[in-house]
Amino acid sequence: MTVFITRDLTPDSDFLYLLSEEGWQVKGFSLLEFEGVPFTYPRVDWIFFYSKNGIKFFFEYLKSDEERWRTFLKRQASDTPKLAVMSKASAEYLLEYNLKADFIGTGNAETTAPAFLRMAKGQRVLFPHAKNSRHSIRKAIENNIDAIDVMVYENRKIIDFPVSDAAVLVFTSPMNVEAYFEKYSLGEKQKMVAIGHTTATKLTELGLDNIKIAEEPNETALAESVLAIY
Repeated sequence: MTVFITRDLTPDSDFLYLLSEEGWQVKGFSLLEFEGVPFTYPRVDWIFFYSKNGIKFFFEYLKSDEERWRTFLKRQASDTPKLAVMSKASAEYLLEYNLKADFIGTGNAETTAPAFLRMAKGQRVLFPHAKNSRHSIRKAIENNIDAIDVMVYENRKIIDFPVSDAAVLVFTSPMNVEAYFEKYSLGEKQKMVAIGHTTATKLTELGLDNIKIAEEPNETALAESVLAIY
């Protein structure tokens, strides 16, 4: 039993641990590469993070300059801006910066957007994003908020990587889907798992079906989805 996931796996990865315990051979690496870029942003009421990468590159840049970081912490002390994240996984990652999310989404844009709008309607919201972001939340609510986009990192597809003959392919973003299927085709007996509905939609756009969607956008749910296939 073999599985490939489009994510770099750390030794303490829940996905790696749970599947290895069940006898699976697990391999994972991202089909994308990332690079932070400098940015500026005005005073806002909220900062909404789509992903852990958005959090990482936003705060890495702020912390690279002592004055920038002090300015941010000073604003935080006055409870502005509030911090919003797309999912529980991002909320947990935010804690690594000793910051707590004021809003935590479901990981699904369709349910997260209206829930966040109830808290942020009419307010100024900053959306740190990747160069190739889909802007799923901002597009859904931009008519009811003052939305400000700021690119904090670039994401590019890796071109040279080997085909996977794993029994199950697990895709963690639409862009990873694009990177894989621009180069390879799905094997006759291979199964697929998607981290969420947006990623699953990208697979169906390519004419692929029989996609299992994880109950939640985290490694535990992804591992459980793999186990449910066999």
